[in-house]
Amino acid sequence: PDSPEAEAALFPLGYILYADRSAEARAEQPTHALGEGTERPSPVLDPVERAEVVWLALVCPERAPDPLAASVSWDCPGQSAGPSGRGCAAQLEPCRSRPVSSETQFDAWLGLGEIWFDGLVDGGSLDRARFAYERALDASPTHANAVAASYKLAWSWYRMDEPARALEAFAVLANPAEQVEARYAVFVDEALQYMAIIAVDDDWDLDGVPDPQLDLA
Repeated sequence: PDSPEAEAALFPLGYILYADRSAEARAEQPTHALGEGTERPSPVLDPVERAEVVWLALVCPERAPDPLAASVSWDCPGQSAGPSGRGCAAQLEPCRSRPVSSETQFDAWLGLGEIWFDGLVDGGSLDRARFAYERALDASPTHANAVAASYKLAWSWYRMDEPARALEAFAVLANPAEQVEARYAVFVDEALQYMAIIAVDDDWDLDGVPDPQLDLA
């Protein structure tokens, strides 16, 4: 698992597993015989959990030293659970990537961000997703999918009820340093829209409770 060839195979392996996340594949329960007329479900490895392990083994071997493990355990005493909580991002701080290209690091972190943002493993974690999108952009800020990572970073802050940080992230997205590909133009338009919502709406997160107004000076 530590050979250069194995490291080169980790991202595509994770992508194959992630792409195999259909409901049918995840619900399938193969069985094996336990003697005459008796069967029980065999253990099923969730492909998305496996993708999480493989990509973490690539960019954060401290959290996933074995790329063949079935899953990663997230245990965060004192931190709130659930997708809106601070979901163990601190456990990712010491991450040191294997010696792979910045593009591969970006792709792996972006994939992890998608898993955590969408709640595909263990209920998800917006805080871990936020961390992953930041690390992706740190690894390769000019990557072809950098706009997508910036968009999801802004939305992570927004959904975590962090208006100031969401506004900052949307502002970066709304003022790209280079021409944005046509497929991502809608993200720029949305960024402008949500900057306005955060800045002037007294209930920008739509929870029925008035929100503090930001000082935009």
